[in-house]
Amino acid sequence: MKPVADPSLKKDLFSKTVTVKKIDAKMRKRMFALLERYYDDVEFSRFEKDLAEKTHVLLFFERKTRELVGFSTVYRKRIEDVAPGIFIFSGDTVLREDCWGSKILQRSFSKYIIRTKTMAPHRKVYWMLISKGFKTYMMMRLNFNQSYPNVKRKTPRNYQEILDSYYQRKFGNAYDATSGLITFPTSLGSVKGSFADPSPEQMKNPDIRYFLERNANYKEGVELACIAEIRLRDFAGIASKFFLNLAKSSSKKSKR
Repeated sequence: MKPVADPSLKKDLFSKTVTVKKIDAKMRKRMFALLERYYDDVEFSRFEKDLAEKTHVLLFFERKTRELVGFSTVYRKRIEDVAPGIFIFSGDTVLREDCWGSKILQRSFSKYIIRTKTMAPHRKVYWMLISKGFKTYMMMRLNFNQSYPNVKRKTPRNYQEILDSYYQRKFGNAYDATSGLITFPTSLGSVKGSFADPSPEQMKNPDIRYFLERNANYKEGVELACIAEIRLRDFAGIASKFFLNLAKSSSKKSKR
């Protein structure tokens, strides 16, 4: 896929989406060093095992230095014994703190999802997200109307059945269908210190408060199991803004 620039931040960032097979040993070490900077209880062997299960990696770079500033691992595949359709699952995700004002992750992931949905417009597409931090949870809630669990309404039965089937299949007894939480015998990674804490202003948001109520032990690496259906009718607004910003960015560059 072509690199995606981020016009929303003064720091000049760009992203590349590549297959896992193209991630060499040097890049794996760079990715893990970044992950280790923000998460406790992470191990390189486990990171590599998780990476091997994915199909793609979204890589984020600073254009001037070509330094890696973040990444997100993801897979997309059909799992017919859970439900007809295509499943997208997000794995390790991290972005360097001086880039937190950027929308590079949202834009790159949006492009990935748009591509997946437009390639199969008549198939259901589900984003399966496990969240031990409110920021990833909010990325789902802000962008997708049919995303659960959420504070506004109870998870519909059809989504709950897919959610339970998928996470029981993937995590076994670690998944508790009653609470919707995934608790591992030993933490597989937790956000370090204050990086996990919402600000007083953020605490005014009912979605963030709901996440903290549902996943009170998130600092210990407990994950909240989530599901979002990717529907073109919901995604049209996001897609139009995405392509409009890209057009504006390209226009500015052409005038330089």
